[in-house]
Amino acid sequence: MRIKWRPLALVVWGILFVSIAVAVFGLKAFGSLGFNSFFHGVRETPYLWLSLLQSVGQVLLLLGSLYVTHSWRFISKRVSFIDFTLMVWPSLCGLWLTLKRFAFSSFGVDGLMVVEPLLVSVFFSISLTGCGLLVSRVLGFITPDEANPLKKFLIANLLGIVVVSIVLFLAALLGFWEPIHLWFLLGAFLILALFGLFPERASSVSGETPPSKEVRSWLRDPSFYAWGLVLVLLFGVFQLGWLPPDDSDELRYHLTLPKRYLEAGQFVVLPDQLFSFFPTGMEMLMGLPLSLDWLRPEELRQGLIGGGKFIHAYMAYLCVILLVVWHRDLGDSEESPSLDSLPPLLFLSIPFVPILASWAFVDFGSALGWLGSAYFGWRFFYRTGSIHDAAMAGVALGWSLMVKYTGLAWCVIFGVAWIFLSAIRKKSPASLIPIVVIPAVLSAPWLLNNWIRTGNPFAPLLSGMFGFGFDPVQKAFYDWHAGMKGDLNGFRHLSFGAKAVDLVLLPFRAALQPERVENNPIGGLIPLLLPAFIMGIWKRKKGMAWIAILSLGCFLLWALTYRDPRFAIPLWGLYLLIGSLGLKKTMGSISESHRPTFSWVAIALILMLSVNQSEELFRRLYAFGPAIDCRIDPEDYLAQRLPSMRAVREVERRREEEPIKPTLLLLGQEQSYYFDSPVRGTDYFDGPFLAGVAKEASDVVAISQRLKGEGIDWVFINRETLEAHPANRLRGLWFTTNSEEAVHSIEQVSAGQQPDLDLEKADEIPAFRRMHAWLIRHPGYKEVSLQTGQQQNRPLVEEYRDWLTWPEMRGVTVADLPRSRYSLLVGDPEWRSSDDSRKGDEE
Repeated sequence: MRIKWRPLALVVWGILFVSIAVAVFGLKAFGSLGFNSFFHGVRETPYLWLSLLQSVGQVLLLLGSLYVTHSWRFISKRVSFIDFTLMVWPSLCGLWLTLKRFAFSSFGVDGLMVVEPLLVSVFFSISLTGCGLLVSRVLGFITPDEANPLKKFLIANLLGIVVVSIVLFLAALLGFWEPIHLWFLLGAFLILALFGLFPERASSVSGETPPSKEVRSWLRDPSFYAWGLVLVLLFGVFQLGWLPPDDSDELRYHLTLPKRYLEAGQFVVLPDQLFSFFPTGMEMLMGLPLSLDWLRPEELRQGLIGGGKFIHAYMAYLCVILLVVWHRDLGDSEESPSLDSLPPLLFLSIPFVPILASWAFVDFGSALGWLGSAYFGWRFFYRTGSIHDAAMAGVALGWSLMVKYTGLAWCVIFGVAWIFLSAIRKKSPASLIPIVVIPAVLSAPWLLNNWIRTGNPFAPLLSGMFGFGFDPVQKAFYDWHAGMKGDLNGFRHLSFGAKAVDLVLLPFRAALQPERVENNPIGGLIPLLLPAFIMGIWKRKKGMAWIAILSLGCFLLWALTYRDPRFAIPLWGLYLLIGSLGLKKTMGSISESHRPTFSWVAIALILMLSVNQSEELFRRLYAFGPAIDCRIDPEDYLAQRLPSMRAVREVERRREEEPIKPTLLLLGQEQSYYFDSPVRGTDYFDGPFLAGVAKEASDVVAISQRLKGEGIDWVFINRETLEAHPANRLRGLWFTTNSEEAVHSIEQVSAGQQPDLDLEKADEIPAFRRMHAWLIRHPGYKEVSLQTGQQQNRPLVEEYRDWLTWPEMRGVTVADLPRSRYSLLVGDPEWRSSDDSRKGDEE
């Protein structure tokens, strides 16, 4: 009997990898690989299976309603049941959550929160799809004979998000960001959707395979059971995504930027936050659902709208659609089973993917641009040679630039690969024109706006070239912070050979040691599928070289810049796409008599591992279920998630009671989303505002003079983050010292050396002493007791006792030292410094 080496290679590698992982890391490796729920002693396991059963039950109810709908005459029979389900799934999940909130929401929950999932999910998806279909028809990007409805859907949505985002940004620049204007724009997009969608329906209705026959065929094909888990995972993402915003970056600027635009009615720059100048293509889309909050009276606005999370979840969903479309284009009709469901299933079951997708971040928007350009570039070179595919690749590149500056690096890699393949395949040099021109045009509004306002089109990057942006301390601090991920700081000092070994082992370390790569685990399926990836890319067909080159580019960008797995989402998508092809090839190599058995076993194992890798998703669905359904007050949920939330709400209530709303400065509170304007906050990577003031002031009183001169009426201090952690105090030391000394100290820490500058030498830095002395003395500001968030038993920071010897702290006793986590300082309107008093006397 001839041995089949492909399935044997998968089995042997799987056993070898798991054995090595357990031998090196012990039983801890099971959790990292996603096997933890198979073993006793894991407390979260019952929650996983209970939440999974609940999700499966709800998904079955939704599928039943779709089956009935698909059987009616007004639904196109050319669209298969699974494709139809995928295209309407976001809206259906929003409808289901609205129905649950109607049934279970607690008394007093705002009615807008109840209907928000339905409003946003339906209107947003219809507007994008319809607008994109109309644009694609005008530009000819979708040919009349295009038979793939998912491909039409993907192209329409990619065009739709680009058009809508640019229109919204131009509206902000022109001062038309009032909610009424945004809703007028949304209405215009809906009208365009009607023009776009109805002709599509009219042209595609015909009698095809009845859905009943299609559904009956599922029972005989194991790959369709994977479709069920794909829908369950998407259901979890779209349910979890309607929680009130509560994660760090979304509260720093992803949602704060569109909120400030809405407050001002136009484009604004967040004071002391250079991220204001980053591309904001995704944030513009988040402004649409956020504007729902402005339908409430001003005194009832709370910022609890979760629609910004839906926008990011929708981008992750489009990435899934793209993987399905590309897998079908790559697949061979003679190989069975179809396995179209494997790329999205493997992608969605990466442990951090569904969690990240449910936050209001921008990473999946960027990933859609990267993967979209790779897909349409592949179609251009290996399928059609059509200028329309080249143009769509340019549109996807442009979208990546509209979302994140990392798109610049991707454009370079993509452009080099395009030129290389054009020369090899003897394509016209003119094919490069849309790859260069379209991204430049689409990103121009952001780049020109930066150039006009700052003189630096890429602000805050390239400050050494253009003169505005991150200063040397900020850049060094960011490099050090990024270098902590995945041991990149140590990598920089390795020999060439050691670096090569480190790069090879990095994906395995990311799978087995997620705590060293931002705690974003990639799970065990990615390294386990290495043989399948090799089989998929080795001697398969034309086009694999293109994917391999771009995958290598993605890997190097991730491994050499910022080793957070969320920055490598396109890499995981490409890798799992080819890995699925390798599994298809493996199954195709097995004799027909044994193929069904092998297929059932392989799919069953993948399903079990995918479920276990998704444990965190189901744990959150179980734990946050009452908040998702509004069975508890959203404010109670936020108070559990954000320790400072009750203090934030109290400060805002106090500001509302003032005749003129005071300007608020935040110190140690980097997430400013739940504060209303006028407010000044500082991002983690920008130097603290108080540090800059302390460097320029002559003494503690002069700091207060400067703050008064800046119009700072009130100050909110979060001592828990500002002082309680040594790393944050070291950060304050770096930003208050001489730039050259700070950069040198940061570089020493990055190299693993003892820095010349440390907290023990704080006495030698006058600005550092002035800053912390002001936080305790704050002349000209009176400390107001907060009824919420007070922690009287907070332990004293040990350094405080040493700081009492500073001349700036003269007269302060241990009893005067702060013991509260959160402080509110209110400016004394009658206070004048001694200099002011002396001037008054002279006059």
